[in-house]
Amino acid sequence: MKGIRDWGLGIRSAPRPRSRAANHISPRPLAGEGPGVRAANRARRALSLLEVLVSIFILAFGLLGVAALIPLGKLSLMETNVADRTGACGRAAMREVEVRRTLYYRRWYGLPITPDQLGDSTQFGAVAIDPLGYLGSGNVVFLAGNVFPRLSLDLTPAEADAIFRWGDELVYAMPDEMAPPQPGDRPAPVPDMANQQDEGNFSWFLTVCPSPSDVNLGVPVRLRRNYTVSVVVCNKRDFTSAAEHATANPVAFIGGGYGGGTIQLNSADADILDRIENDQWVMLFGSSGVTPVVAKWYRVVGVGDAATPYLTLVGPDWNNTFAPRLLVVEGVTGVYSTTVQLDADLTWTR
Repeated sequence: MKGIRDWGLGIRSAPRPRSRAANHISPRPLAGEGPGVRAANRARRALSLLEVLVSIFILAFGLLGVAALIPLGKLSLMETNVADRTGACGRAAMREVEVRRTLYYRRWYGLPITPDQLGDSTQFGAVAIDPLGYLGSGNVVFLAGNVFPRLSLDLTPAEADAIFRWGDELVYAMPDEMAPPQPGDRPAPVPDMANQQDEGNFSWFLTVCPSPSDVNLGVPVRLRRNYTVSVVVCNKRDFTSAAEHATANPVAFIGGGYGGGTIQLNSADADILDRIENDQWVMLFGSSGVTPVVAKWYRVVGVGDAATPYLTLVGPDWNNTFAPRLLVVEGVTGVYSTTVQLDADLTWTR
């Protein structure tokens, strides 16, 4: 018998071998798969041309989206660079005002009387100390068509350029014999004492006006203690009077003027909106008669059009006692204000 051991002889009978047909097991087809599907899969060994074209189109569309981010990133980098340098220039300019005693009003040039005649009883309101603009406009002593006094200092053009133009914007150039820098290396500047070493794009000027508690023009200078001083930083400013614009008519605050707010422009002055963009700085100044008394800077956060001439501003509160007018100086990138005591005389002459 099959598989029976013969205990007597020690012989075990071998099992009967299976046939090849019995050993072969047919694979079970997967769900949803039939003979026709398997045959089609065996026949298809590459992508069709339509699939290749669709893949190329999707890939190109994605690459174009990435390429569109390059100019946006460059623009954002330039704006960040301007903002960073504006802050550095503003801090340096404020320090220059303190060190050079720029607020010593006997040094101001351009008032209706000469500096020698300027005494403690002299009365004046808001002014701009702008030597570069004073020289660049052909000694025009007013901003924007005789509406805001522009003063200068007793400086030569070279001295005014050295003080009121920020000189830390260095130009880096590579000499001919230097090998190209590796990634991460900064090229060394080429010393050249005969030529300008900075780009000279950033400049600054001052606006000075009595503080809200000292706006009375009848108070002499020696009795006025607090003044609001604003360092106005400009990038690539045009120093001619053609880059300064003021409204011919007063503007009106829609609301109380607290923290800025929205101002309504006269329709005759609507063309000035073409020169104003968001994040730009503008100045409002109020007059008592023909003399500007209050001058404050605001940042623009909303611009209307000719049909709805309005501006939305962010800045200090406005005293509605004074009807404000709008002044635009092109190229302003930042304003830094503080309250100081005006120098009535120098320390060593007291």
